[in-house]
Amino acid sequence: MRTKTRCAVGIALASAMCLLAAPSALAAAPPAAGDYIVETVPGAVPGAVAGSVGLTSGQLSHTYSTVLSGFSATLTAAQAAALTGNPQVASVTPDGETRALTTQSLSQVTPNGMYTSPWWALDRIDQRPTVGDGRYSYDTTGQGVTVFVLDSGIRSSHSEFGGRVAGGYNFVANTADTSTCTTHATAVASVIGGATAGVAKAVTLVPLQVLGCNVNGNAVGQWSDMIAALDWVVAHKPAGPAVVNISAGGAAYDLVDKAVNRTIAAGFPVVVAAGLQGDACDTSPSRVPNALTVGGTDYRDWLYIGSSDGPCIDLFAPADVVAAASDRIDSEVTWNDGTSLSAAFVSGIAARTLQSTPTATPAQLGAAILAAATPTEVLGSANANTRIAYIAPPVTTLPGAPTGFSLTQNNAARTATINWTPTSSAAGAAVTGYRVARDGTDSKGVGAWSAVVPATSHAQSFINLKPGVSYTLSVQAITSAGTGAAASGRVTIAALPGKPVIGTATGGVKSDSVVSVKVSWLPPTSGGTVTSYAVTTINQSTGARKTVSAIGSARSAQITGLRLGASYSVAVVAVNATGGGPTSASSNVVVAQ
Repeated sequence: MRTKTRCAVGIALASAMCLLAAPSALAAAPPAAGDYIVETVPGAVPGAVAGSVGLTSGQLSHTYSTVLSGFSATLTAAQAAALTGNPQVASVTPDGETRALTTQSLSQVTPNGMYTSPWWALDRIDQRPTVGDGRYSYDTTGQGVTVFVLDSGIRSSHSEFGGRVAGGYNFVANTADTSTCTTHATAVASVIGGATAGVAKAVTLVPLQVLGCNVNGNAVGQWSDMIAALDWVVAHKPAGPAVVNISAGGAAYDLVDKAVNRTIAAGFPVVVAAGLQGDACDTSPSRVPNALTVGGTDYRDWLYIGSSDGPCIDLFAPADVVAAASDRIDSEVTWNDGTSLSAAFVSGIAARTLQSTPTATPAQLGAAILAAATPTEVLGSANANTRIAYIAPPVTTLPGAPTGFSLTQNNAARTATINWTPTSSAAGAAVTGYRVARDGTDSKGVGAWSAVVPATSHAQSFINLKPGVSYTLSVQAITSAGTGAAASGRVTIAALPGKPVIGTATGGVKSDSVVSVKVSWLPPTSGGTVTSYAVTTINQSTGARKTVSAIGSARSAQITGLRLGASYSVAVVAVNATGGGPTSASSNVVVAQ
């Protein structure tokens, strides 16, 4: 994180405005009744201080013990005045408002003219170029990492979360029910750790509700509730690494800044949204130097129109037309806008990074995220140095060609079969299947064909191969890295022989005492090699047929066992292992003798 300039220096008016921006202890003006945050001095017991002015449990909202020493309460004017003069009280500050930072649900996710993919934002953070390659690749998922989402409630039943929303707390209503006003936090949480829309797809999400709803449906809350949530985070530190995401903010407020800094000092990296248009150094908690403050960009790497700017921003992330879970239907994903989502992207990156380096301190984690970010110009930003959040895709090694490859063919069946040795892993990754393929067009008119078969497969047959056509048959292993090199071979089903040229048929010789017909032919002038001939006589009266076989080198044959005096024609078919070719023309009609 860079040192964040909170106010201009050397200009009296700017300095005065800076002092006015942060609420201070009440001094001159008589305090009015209202909601206050009371900070006690070190060593004081907040409960005893509250009791000194007669506060009851109904008036007390929260008691702080970790990120702040003190309490929040609804005070009468007399109680506020008494606490202001109490030596055990460091400050009595009117509570302030915080609100969600512009997340708007849009239409159901479909590509449109500008955003060619609803997942452009995920695509943007795992590559350096502005234009996406259509993929989000990852080898870590945030497994074992907890992200505390200080926001509105979360629709935990949404399919994006898969049961990974743990129990949290609702500080607005002081109840364990965190299922109210779920629009904003559901979108934010799904970008952090949703199954499809999320950066860290196996992270545990803890909803800490600090925002409620106003009449317009916008999530709003009080600083006292956010401080209470940070206090809760530190008191409920998980065994593994954790991240705090705050996609909310408001006017500059010293006490919440102090609470954020103490949360970070307790070992929790805190990611905050830059906020609405304006200077992020003028708002809390975006101005906290030790937090990671995230501004927003659109798909062109321009400053998102709704994003704050200024030197307090540490890096940028997508904020415009981002796919995120809807709180209306458990399976619905919609488009959303806002730097709330920019912070969520960086929280997801932080969770993935912590999975690999779980002992990293907040400072080390922040330095690693900033060092990894893509240095680029964010068009429209006034900052001299801008960078866009980035987490490197895994270095993938595609699997090699399957081993033990062999190929056999069956000319008669017009099929071919490839065999290979199945393996459990390839290039260090588990084999999830094999892609088998054939080029060319088969005898049914089906063109090039491929399919994925199970990882346990070791053979694939290809049918309906066309005689005389040469095919390449191949197999490739598939792993999480992709489809690897092919093992392949060529096969050609033998071509059918061509048509023989029929010669003259004659009757048998009576002296042979055998009733027969003789015929001659010439071999085919085209087609495959002939291995034999099928010679068939056809009785012209009855249609009865009789076929005999002749060797491939034969040029004539005598068909015996015919009916004396019957008329016959003769035809010849050339044959090989693939089958019989076309039938020759019929011979002249001859009388069997």
